[in-house]
Amino acid sequence: KYFIKMTSPKTLYLIDGSSYIFRAFYGIRQFLSNSKGFHTNALYGFVNMLQKTLRENNPDYLAVVFDTGTKTFRHKLYPKYKANRSEPPEELKEQFPHFEPLVQAYNIAALKKDGFEADDIIATLALKGIEKGLYVTIVSGDKDLMQLIRPGINMLDTMKNKIFNTEDVIDKFSVPPDKLTDTMALMGDSSDNIPGISGVGPKNASELIQKYGSLEAIYENLENIEKTKLREKLEKDKDMAFLSRQLVTLDSRVSLDVKISELEYKKPNQEKVNELFNRFEFSSLIKNTDSKPVSPVQTFDSEKNYHCILSWEDFLGFINKLNKKDAFAVDLETSCIKPMGAEIIGISISFKKHEAFYIPVDHRYMGVPDQLNKFKVLETLRPILENPEIKKYGHNIKYDLIVFRNSGIDLKGIGFDSMIASYILNPSKPNHNMDDLAMEYLNHKTITYKDITGRGSKKIGFEKVEIGKATRYAAEDADVTWLFHQKLAPLLQNEELKLFDELELPLIQTLAEMEINGIFVDHEALQVLSHKIDNELMQCETSIYSLAGEKFSINSPKQLAQILFQKLKLPPVK
Repeated sequence: KYFIKMTSPKTLYLIDGSSYIFRAFYGIRQFLSNSKGFHTNALYGFVNMLQKTLRENNPDYLAVVFDTGTKTFRHKLYPKYKANRSEPPEELKEQFPHFEPLVQAYNIAALKKDGFEADDIIATLALKGIEKGLYVTIVSGDKDLMQLIRPGINMLDTMKNKIFNTEDVIDKFSVPPDKLTDTMALMGDSSDNIPGISGVGPKNASELIQKYGSLEAIYENLENIEKTKLREKLEKDKDMAFLSRQLVTLDSRVSLDVKISELEYKKPNQEKVNELFNRFEFSSLIKNTDSKPVSPVQTFDSEKNYHCILSWEDFLGFINKLNKKDAFAVDLETSCIKPMGAEIIGISISFKKHEAFYIPVDHRYMGVPDQLNKFKVLETLRPILENPEIKKYGHNIKYDLIVFRNSGIDLKGIGFDSMIASYILNPSKPNHNMDDLAMEYLNHKTITYKDITGRGSKKIGFEKVEIGKATRYAAEDADVTWLFHQKLAPLLQNEELKLFDELELPLIQTLAEMEINGIFVDHEALQVLSHKIDNELMQCETSIYSLAGEKFSINSPKQLAQILFQKLKLPPVK
């Protein structure tokens, strides 16, 4: 790793800002807004996508490129270019002016130019980047940009978490990147209203380019095309084919007022970033700086009423209250994230906004107070937990169901799971964890698990967490889960509600049974497979040693790097 890092070229990341904006807007279907009613869902998604790219790739040089929304040279060539595009929704249009200031607050160049599309600017910068010896990554999901892929330029689709190189383009289109424009000229592109050849699809287009190599060569050999109808279509729409190629070909010679050296990535201006986050009320994203935020992160501190139950008298009083409820939220604190190996450390329950109860049963640390007997607590709770008439709400309640089952409790009456509800409401959302959903639906920054248990070498098991801290964390989880039901349940309508009630909730029980029971395996078949793989590995090793001309430790990155880059002189890649 050290050797590769030292010999790899510096990186230039070119982010297709327009692609980010629309993906963010449609990826977060619930229209987030601040307290003034200003929509923020696209901005919130955009920021998270930008931060993810920065965090995971640490670019040396970086620019975010936008469309200006004005007519381009392509509209002059073909007035119907993109004429099929509808106007963006008003909820998105009101957010447009704020993306560039956000990017600039991060100390990232925000580029655009009238008369050209973002793709043309990206093409220009990408080629300039490789001329300067940089390794260029285009961050986008737009297939038009794939024509730029070549040695030194790849493409990252963050939504699919996939990097596209030349081989990937061939797999997708059956032609290499430098033949994409000719292929697209034949098949057209309905999304941009590019005509192409009427009736010619991707398969015919790629086959023609594979056989003849270019648009010009196809028309030079038109009489040799055996399929009569195809030949007639090509002959009829010849002008459209060449026009379409002009439309899909990116202009890589756009005159720009910026040099590659000016795109060097620096740290964000956190004060400006926080100022914008406060305006949009992105409380969870605000980081501490020397300046205080305009408005504090919302918490439940002034309203919450969280109880820790340590005496049997208090517990029985709590049970009397619980017995009168027809629904409650439940959350377990355990010793392990894997439910089949988890032991219950504490139980939290809520049946009223900002009121919750935590029952510690197995905290273990020096000076820990006396706790209630775990088995007596579970036996007392059993009639309630196993009563199907009393509805239980959870966040990923399948986990709690499995842990309860392994402790002798058959949890029944599952009435709501906020993680599943969030997924049904927005399947394209990258995650549905409690912390993110609390920010999205409750505008509340939760206490995180890492806040309580620590990080890295200082991390402890939940059983070692001081009971006072555990109460605040666990009771909040139950409280938030109860509030999720109030917020998300009304949003499930018609088919979504039917899917939730008739498929997803019953499936929790089935999936839990599968995890609890496990699966049967054929030991003999696995043993045969193991021997087969061992033999294949030995053959691979022999082949590797033969190619390398010597034996070495294949599993050693240092030795492998020496063989690949010093002895065999292969070009280093990221």
